[in-house]
Amino acid sequence: MLIVVAFLLLVGCGSFPHGAQVIDDAPSCDTVSVRPQGKVKRLYWAMGPDNRPVHGSVDHQVDLNLVVRTTGYEPGDCIEATVHSDDGEDVAVGVHTLVLRGRVDGNGAALFRAPLKDLTLQH
Repeated sequence: MLIVVAFLLLVGCGSFPHGAQVIDDAPSCDTVSVRPQGKVKRLYWAMGPDNRPVHGSVDHQVDLNLVVRTTGYEPGDCIEATVHSDDGEDVAVGVHTLVLRGRVDGNGAALFRAPLKDLTLQH
């Protein structure tokens, strides 16, 4: 079973690692917001309409979201999360790193809806 780890990048990125795939989950989210006071409070994989934290297995193509709760960002700020496997292998077939971009909402959270839905995961 593949376990992926997510990190929030607090600076803009002009280039991406070899094998990276970028998914913009928000309209016009092509420039990452830089806020020196911006921090990640919590990030977790979630499922269901209420985005409850995942405990156990889940269908990655249908019901797996990434939630990033922040502090120090303004609503509408664009943040970036990078997903990679914890063992250095590809996250999905042909994708070594997955770069997600999304907007912070009024509660200081960014929700990445089903970011793995179009990918074939390694077995």
